[in-house]
Amino acid sequence: MGVVTSCLETEKSPDIVTCKTWIGDSGKETLIFPELQEDSPHLIPSLLAKPEVGLCLGGGGMRAVTSGLGVLRGLHSLGVLNKLRYLSTTSGSSWLNGPLAFGKYESLDKFLGPYQTPNELTVIKLEDVGNICEGSFAAAITESRAMSSFAADLVKDNIKLSWLQDKSCGWSQAISKAFLVPYGVGDVTNSTVTAIGTQGRVHEAIYSAAEQMGKAVFAYSNLTLPFPIITQSILQASDERLFLPAEWTPLYVGVPTQLLDSTGLKYGGGWIEPIGFNSTVIKSPDSTLPTGAEGKAVTVELKGNSSLGDAVGVSSAYIPLICSLKHDEHILLLHRIPLGKGKVTDALDRVIGGPSSQYWDQQDWKDRSTEWADGGGCDVLGIYPLLRRKVKRIISWVPGMVDPTDQSSFMAGLDSVALAFGAYTGPLVNKIPNALKNSMGQVFLSDGWAVLWSDVSAKLAPGGPVWHRNKYQVQLNTFLGVPGCWEVEVLWIFNCTCKEWESLLPADTKDLLQDDRSSKLLKLEQIAAFESFLPAGLGQFPLIDTMCMVYSPELVTMLSNQSAWVMMKLGDQIKEMMR
Repeated sequence: MGVVTSCLETEKSPDIVTCKTWIGDSGKETLIFPELQEDSPHLIPSLLAKPEVGLCLGGGGMRAVTSGLGVLRGLHSLGVLNKLRYLSTTSGSSWLNGPLAFGKYESLDKFLGPYQTPNELTVIKLEDVGNICEGSFAAAITESRAMSSFAADLVKDNIKLSWLQDKSCGWSQAISKAFLVPYGVGDVTNSTVTAIGTQGRVHEAIYSAAEQMGKAVFAYSNLTLPFPIITQSILQASDERLFLPAEWTPLYVGVPTQLLDSTGLKYGGGWIEPIGFNSTVIKSPDSTLPTGAEGKAVTVELKGNSSLGDAVGVSSAYIPLICSLKHDEHILLLHRIPLGKGKVTDALDRVIGGPSSQYWDQQDWKDRSTEWADGGGCDVLGIYPLLRRKVKRIISWVPGMVDPTDQSSFMAGLDSVALAFGAYTGPLVNKIPNALKNSMGQVFLSDGWAVLWSDVSAKLAPGGPVWHRNKYQVQLNTFLGVPGCWEVEVLWIFNCTCKEWESLLPADTKDLLQDDRSSKLLKLEQIAAFESFLPAGLGQFPLIDTMCMVYSPELVTMLSNQSAWVMMKLGDQIKEMMR
C-alpha cells in the first residue's frame, strides 16, 4: 500500500527523507484534507463516523488555556466531547490541545479534572487544586512557570548565549517544559508526530523513518478525542498583510492557500508531513503526475526541528514577541537584566520572536528562512481551519477580556469576531488599514455582526452565559483559503462576567473575590501584566490580561469551573449542535 512508504527509508544521510506533500488551494477546493479523503491512506475512518461538528478555542495566553480547560471539562461532563470531529486552537489554547491529543495520562477524567459547581468552591478548595485534581491539567497550569523558565534561561545564558545558537526557540522550550514535559511529550529538539488509526497505517512508516533518524515519535492515538489542529502564521514584515495563514496537524503542516507576497515570494499552497517540515527540497515531485489523495513524494534535507513543542510554542509566540519589542526599553521580567544593545539584543530578537524555519512553497519549490509566528496573527478565534474543511456546525469559545457593555470597546477587545463579518471599525490592528484587515478576515455577511452584538449585549445583564447562535452563508476568502457558497451554523460562547455564577459561590469565596477586586493589588496585577509577570490573583476575574502568565490556584480553579458551568448551562444548545 502506497502510504506505508509515506516516509520512505531515509537516504544515506539521516537528515534526508522522502515524504508526502499535497498541492492545491483550500479556497479553490483543490487542496485535500487527507484525514477526511476516503481514498487517501491518511484517512482516519473514525472521524467520518462523527457528527460534522468542530470546536474552536480562541487565543489569549493563560486566560485561553485555563478557560479552555473548563470548556473541555464541561463538554466532557455533558458527554459530547467524544463526538467532536475537530478541535482547532490558536495561541494560548494550543498549550491545551498539544498534551490533550498527544500526552500520556492515566485517564481523560483525571486530565480534565472534576467539574465543581459554584457552591462547592470554598476558599479551601480553591487553594487545593493540586490535590483535588491530582494529575490534571489544572495542576499543570498552576505549577507552570513558562515565563520564569524562559527568563531563567536568559539569565543563565546571558553571557555564553549557547542556547541562542540552537535551531529551536527558547519560548518553545519553556512552553514544552510547562505543558508537555509533564505528559511525556516535551522533546523539542529531536521528535516528530503522527496519527494512529489511518486506513493506510501511516504511523508505521513514520515510526520506521524516525527510528533511522534517531527521533522520538509522539502520536495522536485516542481517536475518541477530536482531531487536533493548531493554527500558526508566517511573519512577513515586508508584506502589507504582515501575517500569512498556516496550520499544523499530526498528519501535515503548511500554508493552505497559494499566496504571493508584496516582494514576489510565493507561499503555499499545500501540506507536507511533519517529519519533513523545516527543510530544503532535494528532489521535487514529478509535475506530470496528478497530486491525488495519496499525495506526491518529495525528498528533503532537514534543517531544524519540527516537533510538537515547536508547534505549540509557535502558535503562542505573541507573548515572547511582545517581550522582544519591549526588552530594549525595559528590564527583562523579574530578573532585572539590563540587556543593552548589540549582539545580545540582536540574538534575543531572533529567538524570542519565534523560530525561523526553512520553508519551501508548493508552487516553485523554492525555500527560504521564514519566521513562524503566533496563530493569532491571522486567526485569533481558531475558526478558519474549520471553515476551510466546510465543517457544518462550529462551537466557538471566545476567551476575551472584555464584557459586551459597549459596542466600540467590545469590538476593539474582540476585533477578531467583528473581522469575521468584515465589520470592524475600531483602532487599527497591527497598523493595517481597517478596509484591508476586514477583507483579510471576512467570511460572513456584515449584517450578522449587528445581530450578534444585539444578542450578546442583552444577555450580559441577567448574569448568565453570554452566547449567540446563528447560521451564515459563508463567503469566499481567498487569502485565508475559505471556500464560499455554503451554510454553517455557529454557536458563539464568550468568556464574560457571570453574576449568576458568582451569586452561587460560598460566602468566603465571594468575600475573597470582592476583596481582590477592590484591592490596591489590582493595580500591581495590571502592571505585572505588561512588565514583570507577577502572579495574578482574582482582581481581574474573569477578564485577566493576556500578558499575565502566572495564575494562582484560586484563579485556575475559578476560571476553569466558571467556563465549565457555562457549558453545562448551555447543554441543550450544545447537544442540538451534535445532531
